[in-house]
Amino acid sequence: MGYVEDCRSLVVLPRWMDKIEASDDGCIVWKASGTSNGYGRIRLNGRYTLVHRISWVVANGREIPSKMQIDHLCRVRGCVSSDHLDLVTSGENTRRGESFAAILAAKEVCDKGHPFESVSWPSTHKRRVCKECSAMSWKLIRDAAAILGMSATKYTSIYGWSYVKAEEVIEADRIR
Repeated sequence: MGYVEDCRSLVVLPRWMDKIEASDDGCIVWKASGTSNGYGRIRLNGRYTLVHRISWVVANGREIPSKMQIDHLCRVRGCVSSDHLDLVTSGENTRRGESFAAILAAKEVCDKGHPFESVSWPSTHKRRVCKECSAMSWKLIRDAAAILGMSATKYTSIYGWSYVKAEEVIEADRIR
């Protein structure tokens, strides 16, 4: 029997049905074993499996593609209602969430009010940066390196990329 069939067989068994409960908000909540961060889990074929993933597989009749995740649209991690589950990428799951990463992803400007811009690094890893703040930090680092009589590359290998340290070096030079 394949994985999809194993999941279908599991959800009709008492060991599944006895562990779910309908809530007033439309969720079907897992009431048994779970992870430390609130996701329900059950043994399937000798391995612990997250119950919302099993629910999605049963509802959609196919396995979850690699590099994809199941998002709880209701934000209830223990929910197994297939109407509340959506197949998404990791990035989309993060953006939809309520975590610190999701809050940062939703920001359109940096702490100083400059717009974020998306850039691709040679490794194709995308990240958002404030070009204005990056340029300012790099100038401070170059100035601090010059004060100390070294290249910016040498400076960053010793002190890192912190503009705060660079400001300290520049301020100490002004006091002298």
